Amino acid sequence: MLFHDYFKKRKAINAALRCKGWTSYDKLSFLYDLAKRTSSLEGDILEIGSAWGRSLIALAYACDKKIWSIDPHTGGRAFIEKETAIDTFEIFKRNIEENGIKQRIVILKHTTSDVMAMALVPTSQCYSLVFIDGLHTAEGVQLDFAFSWSKLVKNGAMVFDDYHEKSVPDYTKMIDILALENKLELRSDKKSGLVYFLK
Repeated sequence: MLFHDYFKKRKAINAALRCKGWTSYDKLSFLYDLAKRTSSLEGDILEIGSAWGRSLIALAYACDKKIWSIDPHTGGRAFIEKETAIDTFEIFKRNIEENGIKQRIVILKHTTSDVMAMALVPTSQCYSLVFIDGLHTAEGVQLDFAFSWSKLVKNGAMVFDDYHEKSVPDYTKMIDILALENKLELRSDKKSGLVYFLK
């Protein structure tokens, strides 16, 4: 990696880490590299589950593509199960504005099922990279996959967060089922713990 590229990546990750969130340095680093590698492909980037915008900011610094964000901004599975929904939307908007990327972000403040029901994404839309960090339930990840896999271009990547999280075994099992049913190789990045499919 050239010094200029290293400095740019470090700046991106530091900017992302200044935002509230759980995405680790290693995860941000992998996502940044993957966004760089897929930047020459046709299509935008899709993130399902943006919360306060930490990972989205790293993706935005990695390339100049438009980024679609799907998130109702009410918190994830843990918050819903405890019936303690939170509102991440105002902080999310402030973070993307402060990082100068507001004009490149398509904000869909909805669940994936609502996005599908309301046809908020054109049928012709395609993506070079999809990062799924949504509801973390079997039904949720199955729906996220069904919505976005057909929109992923050839040689594009679909990444799943928290596959190794022991508190969501149904979510992990469903990712395995999706791999089996669609005859896909589930790849893993050891350092970040992220898993992904290549199309």
